[in-house]
Order: sequence, then structure tokens, then C-alpha cells
Amino acid sequence: MEKMTGGFFGDELGALMWTDGWQISGKEVWFTSARMNCLFRMEQITGETVFVSKIPIKQFLGFRQYPVCVKHGELIFCLPNNAEEIWCYHISDDSWKEIEIYNPDRIRLKCVQAWCVKDKLYVVSIGLKQVIELDISRRCIDKYYNITEGGQEISLRSAYSDNCIYTVLNNPVGVCRFDCLTKERKLYLLHQVEDEISRIEFDGRKFWLGGKKKRIYIWEKNSNEVKILDQFPTGFGIYDFVNRQQPLLDYDRDTAGNWMFIDIRCIGSHVWLIPCDANEILYVDINTLEIRKFSIENEKRAEEDMEEPLMRCMYILEYVREKRYLGVYSLKNKCMYEIDTKKMDYKILDCSLDEKSVRQIHKIIQSMEHARDFFRKPVHIEREEDTLHMLIEALVHTYQGEEKGAGECCVGSKIYEYLCMK
Repeated sequence: MEKMTGGFFGDELGALMWTDGWQISGKEVWFTSARMNCLFRMEQITGETVFVSKIPIKQFLGFRQYPVCVKHGELIFCLPNNAEEIWCYHISDDSWKEIEIYNPDRIRLKCVQAWCVKDKLYVVSIGLKQVIELDISRRCIDKYYNITEGGQEISLRSAYSDNCIYTVLNNPVGVCRFDCLTKERKLYLLHQVEDEISRIEFDGRKFWLGGKKKRIYIWEKNSNEVKILDQFPTGFGIYDFVNRQQPLLDYDRDTAGNWMFIDIRCIGSHVWLIPCDANEILYVDINTLEIRKFSIENEKRAEEDMEEPLMRCMYILEYVREKRYLGVYSLKNKCMYEIDTKKMDYKILDCSLDEKSVRQIHKIIQSMEHARDFFRKPVHIEREEDTLHMLIEALVHTYQGEEKGAGECCVGSKIYEYLCMK
């Protein structure tokens, strides 16, 4: 069987291999698939990827159960979003350790960011509204710290600077600073911001915030002043991913149905804003505050591709590397674009999964408890790779919504139905 190549792991497999963030370590990239509970390692230069290990939970397939991992030395910490615990992989030992999280109400944890500070890993749980302090060497949780005492919702992304984690609180809007060393918490209220904020980024001097309105907020911590940018380039508008009403793209509408931007990142002298409901990638000059568009060919949406099988948004930010390159996964075209923020151009990354890894994934799918009945059926397939391609396509169509988990449908029956139509 040949390597599956062509853009982002080929058309079918690429729809399973996207993630919520690559962990770049030297020449290697570590990541967990957002749709398979597996750990992968990629060679950064060649894009050649190998299957490392399955996360030892019952489900193999799921949606964003462990979409983010953090590497520290020989350890890879896989963070739970739709799952219930942290799993730690030891590279040399090829072993896993489960790290339980205290969550008696079984709230969706939404652990999507973490930072290593000295000998501790500090994990932000959006669901618990807490910072989780984890001892790296002992691989166990020491303490939990509340981000908010008032029950407010917190932002989906936090920012980190000088051993401090900055998280936005909503209703009213404020920024909570948690000092990882002193464990002190300080709240800054932003009375000028009348919005629901989801993202925050630090450029070295000021913080950049984005929410649902067609606004970019710049917050200066020492003075607690906020500057609002609202003069966007011509052609910048909002897609109606939620209701799919006409017009699909509205240039005059001021508020997005979801979030305006899915991520904000500072690279050099520019702040990059990756759209969620908006139609264009933007970048802002930190000094002049001029907002410009960065357009990618064939990324405009039409009615037939507004409803994605993954999520209703434009892109997923996968990585920033060398303080220059920005990697975004296109949900429309199922490919990875790497933007060179110095040359202001982009290319499509070619990533491939080796033959052994393809066979390992195939074997795991065959061993799934709920798919055994299907695999006992006498289905004629000329080539083994055809089986895998069709399985993957069937599995991709099984998970249509972000909140749908692995246990909510019978994957085996879906595969069987799909192959019977062939």
C-alpha cells in the first residue's frame, strides 16, 4: 500500500487528522487528532507522520476529546476537552498514565491551553473556570484555583506573559490575571467593552481582544484603558453560518452569530486575526493600527458549503513557528495553509502518514466493539486501501456536530450502510 499523500494526509484521512494545535519541539511536531484518540509525531521538514500510540480510553473515535497536547521533556500531556481526565505519555517508556481531575458534576472540561512554569504545568479549564496546577515530575494534580468567584463565563482562549495567565470574564467584561508563582488573582474591569469576549493575545506591550462584534479591542494593563478599532477593509463581512439566511455574507452586519475571530496571534510587528464567522484573515500593524486583509484563493463560501461536517467556521489555527509562520487548517478545502508573515504569501503543506501507521489505524477500527458485526459481513473489496478510504469517509459523515460524542451513534451500522450503497 502506498503512502496516503496529497495536501493534508489526503482528502479522506485529512478530515480526521486535524487538531486544535500542533506542539512543535525542535524538528518534530506532536499532535493528537481531534477525531481519533491517538497521538502522532511528524517530521517538520518532510511532513512524514507516524502513529505513536492510542490514548488508552475505551473510545477510539470521538469529537475533540483530546485535541491538544503539551510536551515537556519526555512527557506528552494530552488535555481533555470532551473527555474526563488528562493522559500523560512517556516517550522513552512508551507508557501512559491517567491523571484524574476532580469534577463531581461532570462538567465539560474544555482544557485547551496549558503552560509549563518551572516544575509545574498550569492548565486552564474553561468548564470548571479554574486553573489546574499539575506537578510534572509526579504527574499528578496539586491544586485548583478559581478564575472567577462570581460565576461569570470565561473566554475560550487565555494569554500568557511573565508567569501570569490572563483570562477574560464576561458579564461584565473584565480580565483576570492569575500569577502562577504567587497564586494571586487580580481582576481588571473593562467598562468600555460592551461585547462578549472570547479571545485575548499579548503583543509584548498591550493585549488584543476579540468577541462577537465587528470590533478589535486593545487593552493597556497599567492604565486600564481600551482602544477600539472598527475601521475594517472594504470587503470584510460576516458569514451567517448559524442560520444560513440570505445574504450568506453580510458586509454591513455588526455582530457575528458565533465569534468574529477563532484566534488572535501576535507575530513580529503584526497581530493576526483568524476568522470564525468573518470572511477574511486580517492582520493589524501594531504601530500604525492599520487593518489589512490577507486573502487565500478559493476560500470564499457558497450556500452548499456553509454547513461543514466538522464545524461552522472558516479555519482552525494549528501552530505558529519561528515567530514567522502561521499554520491554519481550512475546513472548506480540508488542507493546511502555511502563511509566511514576512513574505506575505502562503503555501499548502503536504503531510503524509506512513504505511505502517495506516495499517495500525485500520486494525484499531476493525477491533472496535461496536463495529464487529460489520466486519463479519462478507463484503468484497478489491484493495485494502479502498476499505480504509471508505471506512474513513463513512466515519467522517458519522460526526456532524461539535457536541456529538463517540457514544451517541452506532459507527458500525453507519459504515455498513455506506458500503451497501457502493
